[in-house]
Order: sequence, then C-alpha cells, then structure tokens
Amino acid sequence: MTTTKRRTPRLPRIYTKADVQTHSLHLYGGDQLPAINVKVHNWPDVNEIMAKFNCTEKVADKAIEWWFETAQETFWDDWCMAIKYEFDTPNGDDEIVPLRNGYPSKREYFYFPQYGRDYREHKIKVYSAGRSGGWLVVEGLTPIDTWDAIDLAHWRHFERSVKRDIEYATSLENVIDMIESNDWIEMINAIDG
Repeated sequence: MTTTKRRTPRLPRIYTKADVQTHSLHLYGGDQLPAINVKVHNWPDVNEIMAKFNCTEKVADKAIEWWFETAQETFWDDWCMAIKYEFDTPNGDDEIVPLRNGYPSKREYFYFPQYGRDYREHKIKVYSAGRSGGWLVVEGLTPIDTWDAIDLAHWRHFERSVKRDIEYATSLENVIDMIESNDWIEMINAIDG
C-alpha cells in the first residue's frame, strides 16, 4: 500500500500595512505618505519597433521617446487630475467644480469611499513626487498606522489599478498602437528628411 502525500494548497500572502510603500516629501524625513513606485522598467525594445515599422534606429528611438512623453502625460492626467478638485465659489455657493473636461470624476469615491463627498473636510490629492517623478503619492488619507482592514483593502485596490494601468501603457501592443495611430514614424521621417 502506497500513500500519497496530499498537497496543502498555498494560501495567498496576506497584504499588510507593512506592504504599503511610502514616500517622504522632504529630503530628511517628514511625513511618510502612502505612495506607489511608478517607474517604468519594461521599456519597449527598439529592435521590435524597427522591425514593425521598417525604420532606422534613430527613427525608432524618436518614436519611443514620443510614446513615453505621451504615455507619461496621459498617466498623470488620468490619475491626478481626475481625483483633484478645486473649490470655486464665484457666487458664494461653495459649488465644487471639477478640473477635468467639465465632468465630475467618481474615482475618488470609488477608491476611497470612506472619505465621503465632503472635500472641505478631506482633500485627497494625488501627485507625482521624486527626482524623476517616479512616485505616485496620495495625500489626505489618514496615517497608515490607523488604517483598518477596509482602508487597507481600498488602498490595495487603488494600487493594483495603478499598476495594471502602467502594465498596459508600457505593453508593446500599446506602444505600437500609439505610434501607428499618431503617424509618428511618418512625422519623424518628414522632420529628419
């Protein structure tokens, strides 16, 4: 009679407060704010761009540069401006006016609903920090050490969404699509003659 060992299923590692990355806005300490490292590590391969568009290395490099500048601007517009609100009181009625295209954003309610809709009390700000803008910092949340499981789950959801957005934005499929849809190869060839 042989016995087989039953494999115990591995449980996923539990996300804890210690897993939340932080960033200080001051060189030597200061408040540690929840942050996400958004540096791009999987840069598109210039050889793949050259092969896809049948272009020179110089043209492919320039197209990748334009892609990165556009992707970076779009990323920060989507994650910062959609959450940031200004209080505009031209008539003294405390009307909240969104900054993005005249339409209210629901992102802040979706990711951080525990802060409610009263922006006079809780002003959540999302912005870029670090020497090269490699950190997405969220200001206005309660200190991490006071978070309960629900606060931590909301942060984890936000963090995963940001990372999925970066993963898609830096995918070769998206890079090629942006280069094609903007006709950058033709523009670069026209500029460089």
